[in-house]
Amino acid sequence: MFVGSEKYGERKPQGLFIKHVIRKIFLEDWAMKLIALAITLGLWLGVTVFTKQGSARLTVPLSVRTSDNSILTNSAVKDVTIRVSGDDQRIRDLSPSDIRILLDLANVEPGEKIITITPQTVSHNLPSGVRLEDIQPRGVPVKLEAAEQKDVPVEANVDGTPAKGFEVYSQFTAPQRVRVRGPASYIQTLDVLPTEKIDVTGKSSDFVVNQVPVKVSNENMTLSDTVVDVTIHIGERRIQKSFPAAVSGSPTKKATVTLYGSPTILTGVKPENLKVEIQRNDAGQDVPSLMLPDALRDSVEVRSLKLRP
Repeated sequence: MFVGSEKYGERKPQGLFIKHVIRKIFLEDWAMKLIALAITLGLWLGVTVFTKQGSARLTVPLSVRTSDNSILTNSAVKDVTIRVSGDDQRIRDLSPSDIRILLDLANVEPGEKIITITPQTVSHNLPSGVRLEDIQPRGVPVKLEAAEQKDVPVEANVDGTPAKGFEVYSQFTAPQRVRVRGPASYIQTLDVLPTEKIDVTGKSSDFVVNQVPVKVSNENMTLSDTVVDVTIHIGERRIQKSFPAAVSGSPTKKATVTLYGSPTILTGVKPENLKVEIQRNDAGQDVPSLMLPDALRDSVEVRSLKLRP
């Protein structure tokens, strides 16, 4: 009897605990729980039953994504017309400029193709509650080209006339070359990239122009540097002037040297400072060679050197 009573006494508190939990869930604070249930039901009905449904047609831009190895060089379709349905208020709030329809061509091989597009084959950023039902046109003609890149020299595009008596000697860009990426058919024929025009009107000395844009003739081309710094060298208008010169090792032979440079520099040239040597080439012929003084080497250009009979 004692053992049985002990077991009965152990089960009684467990039963009371379960009754307490049930009472707590279903009977206590029932008014608050009923209100919460009503609110939840109301929200569900508002979203699923009473929300006004609608539809609309919108013309939106079409974006295209390609792989790193190809470039879209031609597409006849820039915009598409979409039909959407769903929450009427959200549809009315849509702005075509905010909608993004993306066509993924990352796995499409280069060539001319017609790509079929459907709501299932494009990505979009339509808000929750708005569905993309249709898209037109269904066929988009595209031309994909293989992408290439190479380093191309930059050439300063000088415009205008310097001051009277002066001329442009040279132009230097920094950087001198830029890396260009674009369609293979275009990159293979590209030899030089010009800058925007640089006006030298009235200039009589060297000057530097910073951040000069590099001209791009193909919209599908990208540059590693879109601007360069340009240094323009300007000096006196150069002239040609001939001088007699003695031939080393031969007192009877004479030579005529024609130099090209600024009048100021050529005026200071003395014939005795011009040294001509005779060198024999591979064919056994005597060929004259001029040794310019150090002060003239970077200032004048030798236009001709002839031995006089």
